[in-house]
Amino acid sequence: MTPSPTDLVQAFPPQTLNFPTSALYLGDNLDFMRGMNSETVSLIATDPPFNKGVKAFKAKDGTAADGQSFTDKWNWQKDVHPQWVKDIQENWPAVGAVIEAAKLAQGYDTAAYLCWLGVRLLEMHRILRNDGAIYVHLDQTAVAWVKALMDAIFGRDNSRNEIVWRRTHSKNSVATRFGTNHDTILAYSKGKWAFNKKRAVRPFAQDEEQAGYKLDKKTGRYFALSPVHADGARNGDSGQPATFRGKVYKPPATRHWVVPGGRKSGETTSEGWARLDAEGRMHLAEGGKFPQYIRYRDEMNGVDLDDVWTDIPIPSERERTGWSTQKPIALYERIVLASSKPGDVGVRSVRGLLHDARGGGETRTPLGRLRPRPHRPEHRPAAPERQPPTRESGERASAPRSARPFGRSDGGNARPRPSAGKAEAAKDAAFRTARCSRPAGRHVLPGVRMGAASQRLSRKRP
Repeated sequence: MTPSPTDLVQAFPPQTLNFPTSALYLGDNLDFMRGMNSETVSLIATDPPFNKGVKAFKAKDGTAADGQSFTDKWNWQKDVHPQWVKDIQENWPAVGAVIEAAKLAQGYDTAAYLCWLGVRLLEMHRILRNDGAIYVHLDQTAVAWVKALMDAIFGRDNSRNEIVWRRTHSKNSVATRFGTNHDTILAYSKGKWAFNKKRAVRPFAQDEEQAGYKLDKKTGRYFALSPVHADGARNGDSGQPATFRGKVYKPPATRHWVVPGGRKSGETTSEGWARLDAEGRMHLAEGGKFPQYIRYRDEMNGVDLDDVWTDIPIPSERERTGWSTQKPIALYERIVLASSKPGDVGVRSVRGLLHDARGGGETRTPLGRLRPRPHRPEHRPAAPERQPPTRESGERASAPRSARPFGRSDGGNARPRPSAGKAEAAKDAAFRTARCSRPAGRHVLPGVRMGAASQRLSRKRP
């Protein structure tokens, strides 16, 4: 029986890091991830191809990424390794079902894209910690299919948000339909959702400074009232009747009770409300249907974010490196702030580029403002059997091919792939060289400048 994502989370503890952080890897991210220990990454933000059917996205002439391109057109014969299909069918039948459904509904090209992406998402599932989060950036072309793929890999219950990012404020007028003006970011957890609510905010706009707040004449502070229930029915204490000031309240239909600011250890809803009431933070209007929480304007860092983001524009000219598909740094800063803490290891994957980073302190820009130091492309995460080489030794670490081509259900660390026969090795090498690896631009991230030797290496397939 194939273990569920929840079973995998509970069965295997986090492992030891075996790769350098604050590093930029150029090459097929699948190879790099195969060499990374399981349960070592706290946050993944990935911006894969969108399945647009475009033969080549090219960087603009005269820019930092001049001469670079990547393909976003997919073919089952050229882009899908037979071993991927075999292992998906044997170990992840739900993933295989999504791919087969895509063949029937949209054809083999979409199925090839999902298989190519699926093996990488399975590997991301393996390296993600139990309390880790993953954000997958897409557009309307394939987001429905990828969401089904994510449900099959991470579990439907671990789908946390479907974020809409409005790319630009232009009208984008189309004569035959509504203009498309947004991307979608799928947010999933592997197990427990580690979400930093206090950092998931945006600054107040000028007209929002006092909007919705009333003045408390006694204290001179502006306040607003918030409900103490949230969407979704629950079976535990939060879904049961709670007592406030001697009266019992049942949660509204399809909703559950919350204790603003979080519950203390072992605290029930009734006890949490009583504690807040003693602190002067609860309000019950005369004849009111439910109690309410009092929040003060001067305690707010900004406006709580919802799942529609309209305040982050496309990259500025200063950030631009030549790619029309480039995403703004501010978008990833928001993700990092909301889903990581100081010291966490995050991975940002942009097509063929893999960036590992370790978070800084509370007052520092998250993950070094996503500007890693250049890391030699030939330096890849070492297998557990080999320790990463020191700079003095001069030894080069390599990312071994794993025993399975993607996320194994045993939850173990990456292992070297058994030696194959000459015919199989030649076939595999030809496949990988032909289409499997899709190189990213040398300068996808601003502030990164590779040396001449590294630039040449970055064009080669791993």
